[in-house]
Parts: sequence; C-alpha cells; structure tokens
Amino acid sequence: MRILIIDDHPFVRVSARLILSVDGSNSIVGEAPDGDKGLELVSQLAPDLVTLDIQMPGIPAEEFVVEALRRQPNLKILVMSTVNEAKLLERLKKLPISGYLLKSDGPENLLNAVRAVGAGISWYSKALVETLRN
Repeated sequence: MRILIIDDHPFVRVSARLILSVDGSNSIVGEAPDGDKGLELVSQLAPDLVTLDIQMPGIPAEEFVVEALRRQPNLKILVMSTVNEAKLLERLKKLPISGYLLKSDGPENLLNAVRAVGAGISWYSKALVETLRN
C-alpha cells in the first residue's frame, strides 16, 4: 500500500514510517508537516492511504479530508491523534474517514489499523469507541 504520512511532529512521522515499513507490503511515498503540503502530495503522489494528524498548522483537518477525497476519491484516510474528546469525535463521524487511531495506542495498532483500512474495513481505537458510547 502506498502511504503518505501527514503530521507536524517530525518524531511522529519518523516513528510511523519505521513502524509501517516493517510490513513489506507498505511503501511510504511521502511525508508532510501540514495539511497544505499534504494536499499537494496527495495530488502529486496518488497514495492509497493517508495518515493524518487532526491538529496541525494550515488547512483544518475537516477541510483536508473533503479536498483530498475530491482530488482522489478512492483515498483512505486514517486519522492519528492524541485527542479523545466526544465533541471532536462527533464532528469526525460526519466525515468519510476510514479510521481513527490514538497515538497512545501501541505500534502494533498502527499496523493493524493500516491493514484493516487497506482492506476496506473501518478501524477505530477501542478507547474512542468507549468515549462515543458514554
């Protein structure tokens, strides 16, 4: 799977790249520090999947999702964030994202999430599901 990593923290981008590279079926085609550069790379690189930090400089994540899918309708978007708040989750449920991974989850969860999303299955961290239930 061709993956684009979008996060404003270099440590997170490098960590995600290393984790996802363990699975030989993944190819990291690019990295971006914000949504604006991310949109450019979506158009240029045509990734299959984007990992997207929800809170970054530049274009708001909600607008990024809409515009990225307009440019590449089959794109899968996996949100990765530290935010586990019901208000934000309710807003995101209205967007056509493929999943939401908490950065506090273990590295194996990133691999599991990417595999699931790549197979067309939505993937959400267990803690997020609990937050939405309450």
